[in-house]
Amino acid sequence: ARSGWEVVVLEREASIARHGSGNAQGILHYRPSKADSTQRQFNLHAFLYAVRHYRMLSSEHQFAWDQCGMLQLAVNSKLLARYEALIQSGEYSEQVLQLLDASEASKIAGRIMDLPGLYLPDSGWMSPRTLCELYLQHPGITLRTGVEVLALEPSEAGWRIEFQAANAADFIEMSAVILCNAADAYACTQTRHYPLVCNLGQVDYYASDKASEIQTVLCGQGYILPSNGEYQSVGGSFFVGDQSVDACAARRVGHVEAVQAMAPQIGNILAGARATDQRIGMRCATPDRMPIVGPVTKPDAGIKTLLPGLFLNVAHGSHGLTRTPICAGYLASLLNQTPFPVSNSVAAIIRPDRF
Repeated sequence: ARSGWEVVVLEREASIARHGSGNAQGILHYRPSKADSTQRQFNLHAFLYAVRHYRMLSSEHQFAWDQCGMLQLAVNSKLLARYEALIQSGEYSEQVLQLLDASEASKIAGRIMDLPGLYLPDSGWMSPRTLCELYLQHPGITLRTGVEVLALEPSEAGWRIEFQAANAADFIEMSAVILCNAADAYACTQTRHYPLVCNLGQVDYYASDKASEIQTVLCGQGYILPSNGEYQSVGGSFFVGDQSVDACAARRVGHVEAVQAMAPQIGNILAGARATDQRIGMRCATPDRMPIVGPVTKPDAGIKTLLPGLFLNVAHGSHGLTRTPICAGYLASLLNQTPFPVSNSVAAIIRPDRF
């Protein structure tokens, strides 16, 4: 929309951000790597691009996000060795990451930490739902909710989208279509050949308590976030299937144990508290852990045929807040035939035609 396109968003639910994007708090997550690879280039570039993007939203639109940093605590010797190797590689400036001892980590967290950790000062957390609401305020975007897409077919105008809305069938025609529907890409015949991997994740909410408050995001085997004024988010689980009350309770215990391994004082407080709410959402990823972003191709007798005007933007896993800004910029450059925000080699590892 910012590059001049008129955009129509078709949302299946009655309102936006009803699934994974509806979590109260989301982390600007980045996992640095020592390997000199194209994947490392993409992940670092995406993180830095996202930081600039959210700072711009803060200055231009008063978008509130807590750039409080993130501590990735070394909960075992293997992780500590990995973090030390990252620093010794000389590939990262201190503005991107720092290795802190337990005393320095305690100052950042605002409470006593027993473990050293990797500190990312530009990271933090935000409300994904608020971010979605801000995006949709753009005058070039029209939102239609309660729309169930039934079919997607080529047309003279580009693409014909047939859908069900308000108990009636209808259609629209658009010159370009971008599928941002995660695992539901399987519902379209044009994109069901892509290898999407899906699992569920759970987040537990605890009422804000000064006894468990922290000043930065803490990550280890799980994570805990600073309070948003009402509650703190605790999570980190990946699972398949079972959403029963007993299973949710068991994962809550697992989340608390993960916090206890990082910060025993906070974990012990949570162990004696009751979660005020729990949410379960789907994570969509790929076997190579890179998103699928770009023009759709369809295999035909061993030849990949381009489907003009049809694009994908899916499989961001648990890095959606980090990767979507640069991926949106890449899609805008494809639509407008302008220079990419990434190199050609980086674009190649996220494009659909790599599969």
